[in-house]
Amino acid sequence: LSLTAAYRRVLQLLSAGFFCPGSAGISDPCESGNVRVHTIMSLEEQDLVCLTAQTLLRVLSHGGYKQVLGIEGNSSIATEMSVWDGVVVSPLERAYEKSEDRKEGEEEDMENEEMTQDMEMGE
Repeated sequence: LSLTAAYRRVLQLLSAGFFCPGSAGISDPCESGNVRVHTIMSLEEQDLVCLTAQTLLRVLSHGGYKQVLGIEGNSSIATEMSVWDGVVVSPLERAYEKSEDRKEGEEEDMENEEMTQDMEMGE
């Protein structure tokens, strides 16, 4: 597998939701038990990884490899609309937004419940 194909594949995995809740993810070898690496991230961070990877993959698919690697241009390609060979690539909307009526402690409880359920199910 070439380096360019491997880089594209990593972006494809991230954009498919590899680090989203309920996904297989990667087991943390330093932790006891079956703890997933991405469970330490908040739900907003997991969503941000996914949508940023989707946008970068779309830019990469239309010839923007120098901008994705940071060789040319600015770092706003993942957050602002851009045009690549006549194709408009706009960043995606967030799929998960923290509800304001829920308190911070309640969200942490829900994340802990989800993590416990994942470990019980062997995911």
